[in-house]
Amino acid sequence: MDKKILKVLKFRENEKISKVISVFNTTALLTDGKGFGVIINKNDKCIGVITDGDIRRGLNRFNKDDSIKLVYNKKFTFADHKLSKTAILQIFEKLINNKNYHLCLPVLDRSKKLIDILNFRNFLNEEKIPKCIRVKMPARISFVGGGTDFTEYLFDGRSYILSAAIQKYLTVSLYPRKNQKISILNYTNNTFLRFDNFDKLQKFKKNDLVINILKNRPLKFGFDLEIYSDFESKTGLGGSSILSIAILKVLNLFRNIEEIDNFQLVNEAYKSERLDTKIKGGWQDYLASTFGGFNWIDLYKSEFFVNQLSLEKKIQLELENNLILIKLGSRKSSDLIQMKQIDHNRRNAKSKNSKFNKIRDLSIQMKNYLIKGDLEKFGKSMDLSWKLKKKISPKSSNKKIDKIYNEAKSSGALGGKILGAGQSGYLLIYIDSNQQQKLVKNLKKLNLKLKFERINFSSDGLKFWKVF
Repeated sequence: MDKKILKVLKFRENEKISKVISVFNTTALLTDGKGFGVIINKNDKCIGVITDGDIRRGLNRFNKDDSIKLVYNKKFTFADHKLSKTAILQIFEKLINNKNYHLCLPVLDRSKKLIDILNFRNFLNEEKIPKCIRVKMPARISFVGGGTDFTEYLFDGRSYILSAAIQKYLTVSLYPRKNQKISILNYTNNTFLRFDNFDKLQKFKKNDLVINILKNRPLKFGFDLEIYSDFESKTGLGGSSILSIAILKVLNLFRNIEEIDNFQLVNEAYKSERLDTKIKGGWQDYLASTFGGFNWIDLYKSEFFVNQLSLEKKIQLELENNLILIKLGSRKSSDLIQMKQIDHNRRNAKSKNSKFNKIRDLSIQMKNYLIKGDLEKFGKSMDLSWKLKKKISPKSSNKKIDKIYNEAKSSGALGGKILGAGQSGYLLIYIDSNQQQKLVKNLKKLNLKLKFERINFSSDGLKFWKVF
């Protein structure tokens, strides 16, 4: 604040109420549209604050010729002059929560002398609050190991998952407001929610992933949140897990919390999705999309390790060339499929362990095939992976998927697998490029309204930036 103005807003405790009112009439626009001043003693130490609200309440008992020592606030909030911008923003957050408090904050040195008075609106502008904060994350496909990454299984043994990020993206954009209103626009599922403030949001009772994340991270500043995805939700590409990570990251950036590493972010996202919102699933989706590229994910008990594979470019390009995505449609939910998988394996514990061991062995083989560029063996191994997946989770497939898959094999495909929990979503097929026209032609004869898409891998994982 300008030094001349700052001087005007300093009052001695024996000052008359009328004098303060006169000053407030001329300085209100500089103090959030309302009156605000600080009280100093003979040693120039700040001993309190006074607002127009204090005066209004005081005039019920006193008159304008009385001293302000009768009405000023001795218990006041201030900021140390060495506090970080983030810490000051958090203090303002607490002030906003106190509905009777004006959004002005005295800044004092260690001897309690006044250094500055910060106004919230001016502080936002001065600190270059961004117009927009964006987080962008890729979807993922898994080649082998999916379904073995549930916490329920990891205490029995190790899980290995081979996955890759692809160029289908989910983007979350946060636009800060200068009021407390909150809006959430999700273009992916065509939903729109609006709240007057955070308290109203907390009373929202529907079990919603985004809302649950926000509830556990109280924010007193308003914002508009927009969610857009290149792919439909519930298609087996890790959509809800990616969304959890993206929302958490954009909120951290909004609060200038950037020191949280990716592994911490994954743990927070898991809690938000799996525990708070009760969405069933494993760990791989968070890890694959956060880190990007080709990943060999090693899961054991409460620990996970992400080993990023550096493939020769020609291997990556050839793999892209020989993969095709067949879109079957969106499923209602993966929860029922996941629950039936868990129940099936609990009832068949010995058989489960044997199958899981086979998947782990196959995962290691497929990783080695991929690194060496032996894509024919890699494609055939996808077929084995899918057969094992169906034994572990019989509900992952159905007559429609089996019919499509068998036709693909007859058309020259070496292997393939359903992505995600199953029943619908995307079917990933490995087939040499010179056989793909034949495959599409034969599958179109089935009249199942299938869509065919190419794959492009993404080397990038979680990305974020601010727009000023």
